[in-house]
Amino acid sequence: MNLKEYIELNGEREIVDIEALEKCLKPKKQKTIYDIKKYDPYFILTLDGSILKDEWNGWRSEEDMRSMGFVSLTEKEAEIRKKMLMIDEELIRLGGRREFKVCGFNYFLNFNTISESTVYALAGTYMGNEIYFDTEDQARKAVEQIGEQRLIDEYFKPRMIFEEDQE
Repeated sequence: MNLKEYIELNGEREIVDIEALEKCLKPKKQKTIYDIKKYDPYFILTLDGSILKDEWNGWRSEEDMRSMGFVSLTEKEAEIRKKMLMIDEELIRLGGRREFKVCGFNYFLNFNTISESTVYALAGTYMGNEIYFDTEDQARKAVEQIGEQRLIDEYFKPRMIFEEDQE
C-alpha cells in the first residue's frame, strides 16, 4: 500500500506519535554495492564479458573488482555496465581519447534530456569526465557508427535518475 492509499483510508485518524510517523516517512537509502554483506548475492562482470552470480565473501579480490566497477547488485546493473564500457571503447576506437588537450579542441558528447538527442560540445579549459575528439566531425561519425539511439539507450539513459514525482 502506498502513502496516498493509506491516507485515503486513514486520513481522519489522529496522529499519536509524530516522531514515529516522520521516521516512517523518511526516504529509505537505496542499497548500493558498498552496502553488501557477507553471503549476499552479487554479480560480477568478468574480463571476457561474462556476468556471473556469486556470494560476497569480502575477499580482497572482490573488493578490488568492486572498486573498479565490475561488481553489481543485480544482473541488470551488470549488463548495463557492460554495455556502457563497450560503448566507451567504441568511442575510443572511433577516434576518441580520454586525454584532455589543455587550451585545445576537445569535442565531447552530451545528451539533451528534453529533446532526447545527442549534443556536441567543445571544451578548452574545463575538463569533464568525458571521451574527447579532435573535431566535431569525428564525434558525429562515431555517433553514426555506434548508432545514436543505441548511444542514448545504452550509454546516456542508464545514468539518468528520475525523481518519483517526475516519472
